[in-house]
Amino acid sequence: MQIVISVLIAILKAFLPAIKAAARDTAEDTKVDKDLKARWRRRILAPGLLCFVLLLPGCGVKAIYVPDGVPVRLRADVPGVPIWVKDKNGIEQPSTMTLKNGWYAGSLPKE
Repeated sequence: MQIVISVLIAILKAFLPAIKAAARDTAEDTKVDKDLKARWRRRILAPGLLCFVLLLPGCGVKAIYVPDGVPVRLRADVPGVPIWVKDKNGIEQPSTMTLKNGWYAGSLPKE
């Protein structure tokens, strides 16, 4: 929760001076400009809507905890995974491989 609050404070600090300046300009121009609603939409509503749209994808994030030892099914290929391979003499050698989409991956049970 602290991270969300910190991000919101940083965004407000970044955009607040521009919004304040735009509002001041609009307030000063009301005597001259008759199309105040269009200016309000262009200077204040558009940046506010942009901030809302940028923050919207973060609201749908969901984390799922998978306990240790439970296998999971891969949704995409994972290239360059470091593995151990036994050679002809039974000695383990380091190597890499690509884990394919649909394979199951999990940890070994504790011995």
